[in-house]
This record gives sequence, structure tokens and C-alpha cells, in this order.
Amino acid sequence: MTDLIILRDFLILCETKSFSRTAERRHVSVSGLSRRIQGLEEWAGTALFERRKGALVLTEAGQSLKTVAEQALSSFDRFRCSVADDLSAQRRRIRFCSPHIMATILFPQWLPRIQEQFTQAKFSIDSNTLPECLAALNQGETDFVTALFDCE
Repeated sequence: MTDLIILRDFLILCETKSFSRTAERRHVSVSGLSRRIQGLEEWAGTALFERRKGALVLTEAGQSLKTVAEQALSSFDRFRCSVADDLSAQRRRIRFCSPHIMATILFPQWLPRIQEQFTQAKFSIDSNTLPECLAALNQGETDFVTALFDCE
């Protein structure tokens, strides 16, 4: 994560061409930002910026790193978004497991009413024996088990 933070610092510094504005945007001290960029230059083995009359200009190596950093951070951001989207979809999925008779009698009447109330959710119904349904619940493979219970 630290490497990604430093790459983001670097890209913002490329954009602003100012340590003070970059430090302000990144909520760090100027000296802290300067140390990060120096560390990045040490890692790269070369200067990434030329300091000319108070202005920062990217070196050829800096320009190359900028291209790579933009691509890398874009890939990481896409990955993070896809994982978040997958997680969001999983949270909207509701899984039921029910003994065979319940799945054929209860769900055809009950499921449309549930779907009306939870329009963003996706439902799945597995039909199995009660012991298998309970095992699926214990293993996190289903969210709910429906079953008949005799009070007597």
C-alpha cells in the first residue's frame, strides 16, 4: 500500500509541479512528501525531476515512470472497483435452502411477494434434504433454511 501511496504522490506532483500544493492535497507535510519522492528517486536510481528556477520539470526517467504509474494505478483502481462490485452483488444475493417438499409448495407462492419487497436482491433456492440444508447453512453456503416444524 505504501508504494501505491508514493506513486499517487508522484503523479499529483507531476500534475501540480509544486511540493507545497501536492503536500496540501495529500494531507502530508512538505518535508514528508519530499522524503517520499527522494526515496522513489533512490529506488529508481535516478532523478525524476529537474529543479529549474523553482519549477519542477520531469526528467526522461520521470516521464517514463509517470506513464507506468498511471497504468499501474489505473489497473489497481479497476481491480478494487471490480472486487467492490462483486462484494456488493454478493450482499444483494439471498440464498435459501429448503427440503424438497417446501421448495415445491412454499416458494412458488412466497417468492414473488419477497421479490416485490426486495427489488435489488437476487434470490436462489436450493432443494435438498433437511440435514443437507442445515449443513449448507453451517458452512455459509446458504443464508436461510426453511423447514416444517411440528410443535407437538
